[in-house]
Amino acid sequence: MGGAPAARPTAAPAPGSFGENMLANRAGLPSFGDNQPAVNAGSFAPAAPRTRESRIAEIQPRLALLAQFAERSPQAKAEYTMLAEEIKELRKPQVLTPGSVFDMPGVDRITAPEKPSAPPSMVAEYTFAKTPDGGGFRGSFQDFVKERAAAARPPAQPRPEQPAQPVIDPDNPGKIILVSREEAIRRRMTPANTVEKPMTEAQRVKYGKDKVSDKDVVTGAFAVTGELEKLTDELVGNPDKNILPAPGLNSITGYSALTNPIALPKGDARKALQKLDTFKGKIMALGRQLASQEGKLGNMAVQEWKFVSDAVLKIDPAAGNLDEQMRDVVRQAKEYALRQKTKYDETYADDSTAPPAASPGKWGKAVAE
Repeated sequence: MGGAPAARPTAAPAPGSFGENMLANRAGLPSFGDNQPAVNAGSFAPAAPRTRESRIAEIQPRLALLAQFAERSPQAKAEYTMLAEEIKELRKPQVLTPGSVFDMPGVDRITAPEKPSAPPSMVAEYTFAKTPDGGGFRGSFQDFVKERAAAARPPAQPRPEQPAQPVIDPDNPGKIILVSREEAIRRRMTPANTVEKPMTEAQRVKYGKDKVSDKDVVTGAFAVTGELEKLTDELVGNPDKNILPAPGLNSITGYSALTNPIALPKGDARKALQKLDTFKGKIMALGRQLASQEGKLGNMAVQEWKFVSDAVLKIDPAAGNLDEQMRDVVRQAKEYALRQKTKYDETYADDSTAPPAASPGKWGKAVAE
């Protein structure tokens, strides 16, 4: 029980069978070491480098021998196929980039050399330029760079001829002449396109109508402002002008304004109330007049006068400060009239035929300047 196990008997291949022939042939197949020269242990000669060519030379005898048995032996066929693929890979051309490494079994590692750093192109050109073929340049590198840059610079292009410029003749302002651009700049001549074109007859007629209409706007504003100031002085008085308030003022202001003075058959209260109504009526009348004007100031004048009109509508005699309310309206009316005069003067500043606008020298009258 404790002895060595008995060896299992193996069946020998039948005499003359394929298996008997394979065993005999396998015994005759050399290994890779069989065709290698024996190494003398005492020899210290360096081993030859293992290149792709040496590896192919090592494989080929083995491959020729395996070819005889590849059809009958699966093992021989598999080894034959493997070695044939290896030879195929070894014979492929290999392109290595500088510094890269090539590894393959059975072959020493190959490292591609680094690419030498090339000098800058400008330095290479300078080096070549100093040779006889390059022209034999004599000078420093900086001189070469300057001359090269000068040679590469495109030649200056002639300035294109400028067309003649139409300008106003300094000796005859009503005439247009043609001069060169340089002369026009040097003499500071006026370009012809800055001169306004003369108006047509229709434009001249319309311009004249607008001018008269705008003058009426300014004159009417000064006239109404003067009348408003006069009515205010007559109703609430003016200490600076020694004008006393209207006798019936107390009857239409404060608590008394809540009654109806119109219901009284006569009296100072009705006269005072009539002055206040006239004051308001002047404002409304000028508003209607402005709305009918056409000119260049008409539309804007209507919009600005509306602020004065709104202030009149807000007058409340019962508030007890009727004088302040009325004088505020007069102040706004004066400012309005002055604005319209300024606009008129600016609009017709270049027109020597424009009629003069009213002057604020005397409110209530159209005083020509």
